[in-house]
Amino acid sequence: MASVRVTVEGISELENALKKLPGAARTALGEANRSLAETAASQQRRTVPRATGRLGSTIRTEQTGRMAWATQTGREGETDYLGIVEYGGTKKNQPARPFVRPAAAHAETRHEQIVIAALRKALAG
Repeated sequence: MASVRVTVEGISELENALKKLPGAARTALGEANRSLAETAASQQRRTVPRATGRLGSTIRTEQTGRMAWATQTGREGETDYLGIVEYGGTKKNQPARPFVRPAAAHAETRHEQIVIAALRKALAG
């Protein structure tokens, strides 16, 4: 089994440590992050409040870096009401109906476990 020791004190140290990982480990980390983003997007699609379906149709994942993925929701000019849905609005006393934050929180609780498992598998060879 391969052994990798990493000490991280700040973001620049983290970036340098990630660059030193073997290629298979970087690939595994990227795939784990993609999977978590897909899980969060799927939960958002299931829980988004629906009136027209427009907001739900904009939920997607996007690769934001070599090993980084994120969920994206909304389109400028088409779904400017996302913030009102998520946080509520004062104009018509609209209650908050959050669906983005709960999905992100759920993915966050699983992130460390999934990333560690993916890296262990990749480093085991």
